[in-house]
Amino acid sequence: INPRDSSAHYNLGLIHQHRGELDQARERFQRAIDIDPDELDAHYQLGRIARAQNRQVEAIGHFEEVVQRDQSHAQNEIWREIGATYIAAGQFADGRDALDKFLNRRENDPQGLYLMGRAHAGLGDSQEAATSMQACIDAVKTAPAYKYRVEKRWLHEAQQFLKGKKRQEATK
Repeated sequence: INPRDSSAHYNLGLIHQHRGELDQARERFQRAIDIDPDELDAHYQLGRIARAQNRQVEAIGHFEEVVQRDQSHAQNEIWREIGATYIAAGQFADGRDALDKFLNRRENDPQGLYLMGRAHAGLGDSQEAATSMQACIDAVKTAPAYKYRVEKRWLHEAQQFLKGKKRQEATK
């Protein structure tokens, strides 16, 4: 009804994003920012979409817009997103630094622990990688049932990582 309502565009963007209509979601999120440049949630979602589409530089730009204004945005998940983006770009040290910030605030987050393991592996620190992966597995296994269902992906990813590591060691 009101084309100048940034929150309406943001909410429409979320609907498009949920449906997998990423181009339409991007348009709506960008429109929300055009109306209200301080619309941090729209920057956050644009960063997530850019990362999913392998546009890492653009993703980091959106995430930086968020952390400049709110260091704990989305219950600190902004740092997990930044870490994942740096890892996807092969910048493992930067990814580790961002994930340190995240895990200092949410130490038992399975996805954060898994990503930290990936960062350590990328840096060649296989012992720290294995420790992070095991912490991920433990975090999922001790989670309440409702959370287990949501987080079990990270359990399986971490187990696969550790199995691959054991296979590599066996072939040496």
